[in-house]
Amino acid sequence: MPERMNETFPVLITSKLLDQVIKAHARWRWRA
Repeated sequence: MPERMNETFPVLITSKLLDQVIKAHARWRWRA
């Protein structure tokens, strides 16, 4: 189980970060 968590946890973090970056980028594009 710990090994699986080690694999999935970083993926969840990166996916959340990517989502925030994409949203921020979309806002900047709409403003520009």
